[in-house]
Amino acid sequence: MEVLLNNFKQHLIASGKSEDTASLYAQRIARFLRDADWPTENITAELVRTFLNRIKDKRTKRGCAMAVQQFLKFAAAHPSSISGEDQSSKPPAEAQPETVPPQQWLIENLVDEKARSDDLIATLAGKLMDHYLYFQSRIKGDEEDPDYLCRLAAEAKQLIESNLALFIRLFSGGREIDRTIQECFEATARRLASPS
Repeated sequence: MEVLLNNFKQHLIASGKSEDTASLYAQRIARFLRDADWPTENITAELVRTFLNRIKDKRTKRGCAMAVQQFLKFAAAHPSSISGEDQSSKPPAEAQPETVPPQQWLIENLVDEKARSDDLIATLAGKLMDHYLYFQSRIKGDEEDPDYLCRLAAEAKQLIESNLALFIRLFSGGREIDRTIQECFEATARRLASPS
């Protein structure tokens, strides 16, 4: 694995990363490969998600995701670096599952997931700004516009319903919760409807 990590580090430096960044990425990949099924052809999107979900710090998780993405691109573009690795460090091939998606699929899946996350963050930021402006106008004493208020409520409801599983997972802080999505939705509605 040392040869592979060194090749990956040299690749990062050659592509413009600083030596410190390349070393950090190599350390993160070493940690990932210790947890992952070896060889890299057996790395699945679910395995990457499981690895990232165990990391609590958001900044570290984001850095690891970027390192894994760079490593998967490297592995797909340089299969000779992977195949040149010492065979004694790999488990027997018969123990590995045969239904493995190609490396390119993993990269595309991670990129798509990141794009969906970015789109959701942008949408949430826009909705937050709409709500802030509405409350600012109400604080200033402007008249209430029922159509605008209904539109804000409908957009918020649609956004919540279309991303409810994600919001519940974020709300729970990654902990397993024993309620269904509908029960969580009803509990939140009751909490919002009750006078405080």
